Amino acid sequence: MNAIIIDGYTDEPAAFGVPPYISPRIRAIAGAFLLKGCEIDYLTIDTVRSKDLWQKGNCYDYLVIYGGVTTSGRYIGGTPITSSEISQLLQSSSETVKIVSGPVVSVGYTLRGGTTAFSPDFRGADHLLRDEFEVAAFLGITSNESRYSLLNRLYVEGAEIIALHPSYPEVVVEIDISSACERSDGYCSFCTESILYGSFEWRSIEGIIQEFEKLRSIGVKAIRFGRSANVVAYGYDRSRDRLDPALSEELFRSARTILEPEVLHIDNGNPIFIAGHPRESRAVIESIVKYNTAGDTISFGVESFDKEARKRNNLGGSVEDIIF
Repeated sequence: MNAIIIDGYTDEPAAFGVPPYISPRIRAIAGAFLLKGCEIDYLTIDTVRSKDLWQKGNCYDYLVIYGGVTTSGRYIGGTPITSSEISQLLQSSSETVKIVSGPVVSVGYTLRGGTTAFSPDFRGADHLLRDEFEVAAFLGITSNESRYSLLNRLYVEGAEIIALHPSYPEVVVEIDISSACERSDGYCSFCTESILYGSFEWRSIEGIIQEFEKLRSIGVKAIRFGRSANVVAYGYDRSRDRLDPALSEELFRSARTILEPEVLHIDNGNPIFIAGHPRESRAVIESIVKYNTAGDTISFGVESFDKEARKRNNLGGSVEDIIF
């Protein structure tokens, strides 16, 4: 059995997969097929466009179209798949099992901010699977293991497709360290983290280290802790409102010593969380400063300093917290 995966790219609040980045979720889907014993090929939607490969899926047992932009922006490394392109791929591939997966299935489609997402025309698709877990279940990879227990296996298996990325080795690998948001007072009105991932959960350091070792063997030289709504909250125990900075120290030190990356960056940090846990957060940020490579930033997601806008959108905390 064989499969071809078309990466239509994703841009979520806490997961980026538009070149030069590659999403962890596309790697997990690849891992599911590889665990099933399938041979896989991997193409980006930009490669499909440039080489006119719309009928490529007919050469395989499975065609997997993945994508979904939930925080649309402007991109310089590639262009996410459009609704019409999903239809074109589906209509051009009649001799294969056609699967569409990703946020485009679970939350809808739009390529422009400030507009309501809609469901694309999925006519011709044999299966609409929301995420990598539904893909794994479809392939018969089911068990009672936890979310990250399964993902740890899928990420290691699926890492092989990184070498097939057209930007390889100049590709930034997004690393999953936690899912959903650590807030206990609700969510920002516009955020999809709770819709896509449910309750806050962080990944074990052992699972992440195993992935680092696999990435080193492939020749990965740039990573970002992007699959995280708040990188400062890694290891946070929400039930006890306790943060252990030692876990972050081990996370960043392991990344630096195992991979020796040219690029080690982060994405999101919640200023309200930092203000609420100043001593522990300071220690975490010191670890980030110690191990990260130059040119990095931390995205605070302030959204607005207007108190009424913050209240109406349930952004949490105060302007004073952000300034602090």
